Amino acid sequence: MTDSDALAAIQTELNSANLSEAERLCQSAVEQFGSATLLALLGHICLQSGKPAEAVVHCDKAIGKDPSSWLAHRVRSIARKAACLAEEVVKPKSMAMRVDPKAALYRRMEVAMATDGIAAMYSLYAEAPADVRSKIPTDQLDEIVQRVAGGAAVVDLAAIRARLNSGDASGAEALARESLTRFAELGELQGLLAYCLQQQGRLEEAVATSSTATDISPGDWLALFTRGMALRALGRATEARAAFGRAVQVYPSDVSMRTNLLETTLESRGFGAARLVMETAPADFSSPALQLSWRTHLVEHGEPDAAPAGSTTVAARIETARTWAERHGIAVVEAGPVEHVPVGQLRIWGGAEPAAPTLVAGYKPYVVELPNAIIASQSSLIVMADNGIVNDVGADPEFGHMVTWAYDKRVLGQSGRTVMVDKAAYAPIDIEGGIMLSGLASNAFGHWIPEYLCRLPTLEQHPSFNDLPVIVDADMPASHIDYLTLVCDRPIVQIPLGEAFRCRRLVYAPPPGFFPVELVAGHGVPSERQNILSAPTLAILRERVLAGSASDPAFTPGARRSRLFLGRRNLRWRRLTNEVEIEAALHMVGFETAYPEDLTLAQQIALFRDAEVIVAPNGSALLNLLFAPQGVPTVVLAQSEAFNWGGFQSALEVLGYRPLWVCSKDASPSKHADYNIEPAAVIAALESLGVR
Repeated sequence: MTDSDALAAIQTELNSANLSEAERLCQSAVEQFGSATLLALLGHICLQSGKPAEAVVHCDKAIGKDPSSWLAHRVRSIARKAACLAEEVVKPKSMAMRVDPKAALYRRMEVAMATDGIAAMYSLYAEAPADVRSKIPTDQLDEIVQRVAGGAAVVDLAAIRARLNSGDASGAEALARESLTRFAELGELQGLLAYCLQQQGRLEEAVATSSTATDISPGDWLALFTRGMALRALGRATEARAAFGRAVQVYPSDVSMRTNLLETTLESRGFGAARLVMETAPADFSSPALQLSWRTHLVEHGEPDAAPAGSTTVAARIETARTWAERHGIAVVEAGPVEHVPVGQLRIWGGAEPAAPTLVAGYKPYVVELPNAIIASQSSLIVMADNGIVNDVGADPEFGHMVTWAYDKRVLGQSGRTVMVDKAAYAPIDIEGGIMLSGLASNAFGHWIPEYLCRLPTLEQHPSFNDLPVIVDADMPASHIDYLTLVCDRPIVQIPLGEAFRCRRLVYAPPPGFFPVELVAGHGVPSERQNILSAPTLAILRERVLAGSASDPAFTPGARRSRLFLGRRNLRWRRLTNEVEIEAALHMVGFETAYPEDLTLAQQIALFRDAEVIVAPNGSALLNLLFAPQGVPTVVLAQSEAFNWGGFQSALEVLGYRPLWVCSKDASPSKHADYNIEPAAVIAALESLGVR
C-alpha cells in the first residue's frame, strides 16, 4: 500500500463518519510512512474525536517535518483552542472569564462551532450574560462561523479540490454534498459545490448554488467567478456582466474578473461600454494579458492594432487563404463544385423513423500555394509575412466568430474572428515548402480522417503537389502515419513539438466544410453545421487504403467472422460508466472485446474486415466502419442527445452502413458527459437487427 492508498482508505472512513476506524488506519499509516500530511490528518481526526490535546501533538510533529503544511497549522489552531476550552474556558467561572469575558466567550464559541456545530455555538451565545453578549455584536457571528468552519472543514476542502484537479467533478460534487451535511454554513464549501456543478455543465444549478455561497460569504472569489461563468455559458450576458461587476468591486485588481467583465460588457452592451471598462480601471491596475486581449477587440471592431513599439505580437482578423491570395494577386486553383452534404438524424432504437436528411453546403474546393508562410506545431493558423492570419474555418462567414482558439498555444487572445499570436513564440525553421496536413487536433483520429486526410483529393490538384513533401505534426500516433502512407505516396516531414516552419511555398486547401475543433460556450451553431463529413472523399480514402493494403499479409482478412465489442479505456470524458456490465452481457452472446488504441492500423483494419456484428460506444474509432462489410449490423452506444453525430450517421449511410443507436435515459449536458446504458437495451437492439 502507498501513502496515497492509505489516504484514500482514511477518507472513505471519514466520509462514513467512522472516526475510530479512520484514526486506526491513520495511526498505522503514520507509523509506516510518517509524512506531514498523514500526521496533520491524524490531528484532524483526534480533534473531531474530542481529543484536542493529542491533535496538537500530532500537528506539532507535522509542522516539524514540513513547516509549510497549511493543513497542520490550521488544524493545530483549532485544536489549541479546543484544548484551552477543556482546561479552562469551558468553566463559566474560570479565571479567563473573569479577566477577559469577551475573549473567553469568543473562544468558547469558536471551539463549539468546530467541535459540536453551529447550533452549539449559538446556544453558548444565547446563554452568556447580557453584558458579555453585548460586546460581540450579532453581525460578527457569521464571521466566526465562516472562519472556524473553514478550519474544521480543511480536510474536506482539500479532498474536494484534489478530486477537481484530477478531473473528477462528479466525485468532487459527492464529497462536497457530504461535507455540507456537517458544514452547511460554510460559504467556501458552497462555492466549491457550485464550481463542481459548473464543470459538469449543470449551469442552472451552478447559478443557484453560487448565489447561496455569496449570500453566506459575499466575497467568496470562486463563487463569484463560477456564477459569472455559468451565466455567460447560459447566454445570459447581462446577468453575467452584473456578476463580474460585483466581483470586480470586491477584487478590483483581479485580472480574470476584469477580463470577464470586459467580455460580458462587449456581449451585452457593446464596444463603447467595453472601452469604458478599460478606461475606468484603477490607476495602479496593470495586466499585460488584458491589454493583449483589448488589442484583439480593437482590431475586431475595425480599429488599428495598438501594438507597442518593438512588440512581436500580432493581432489580425482571420481570413480565408483565398481572400489573402486574391488580395496579393496569387492564383487559386479551383478544385470542383461545392458538395452538398446530407446531415440527418440518428436511427435510435425505440425511436421514430428519422426524417429525411438536410443538405448542408460544404466549402468551395480550392487549393493555393502561399509564399513565406509560417506554420507551427499543433496549430491550424498560418501567419503570413504581412502579419495576416489565415484559416478557412476561423474565417467562416457564418460561424467563424464562434470558433475558439483556446487550445492553440500560439494564441494569446481572441475576439470573434480576431486572434493575437506571438511571432517570436517559435523561431521558425526555414524550409523550401510542403503540403499542409498539420494542425490543431491532427493527432486525434476523429479529426485526422475527416478534417485532414479528406483534403488530399483537393490538394492533389495543385501543380506543386508532386514536388513537395507532406507536413504533419511530430506527435502523431504511428497509426496516423501508416494511414497517410496508404493514401498518399509523398515524402513526410514532421514539425517538431514546440517548433515552427517558415515555408517558402506552402500548399494549402481548406477541409471539405466547417469542422471546428472547439466552439465557444453558448455558440448557437446548429448541430447539423458543426462537423461536415464528405462521404465521396471518405470513399476515396477507403478505396486507397484497401488497395494499398491488399498485398500486405498483416491486412489479410481472417477465415472466421467475429462479433466485436469495442472497449474504451483511459478516457477522461465521455465514459460509458457501466462498460464492464455491458461487456459481460455481450460475452454471453458470443462477442469479443477489442481495444482499438492498442492495435496497429493493420490490426484495426483486419479486425473490422472480419466483423460480423459491431457494438461500440460513440467515438472516433467508429470511422473504421469504412473497412467493415457494407451493411454489417452495428449498434452505437451514446448519450441521450445526438449532439453533432448526425453528419457521421449520414456519411456512413451514403457509404452503405446503417448504425442503430442506443441512447442513455439520463440527460447529457454536453457531448463529453459520461453516460450509462442498460445492458438489456443493448441486447434488445441487437435482436431488432436479427442478431441473437
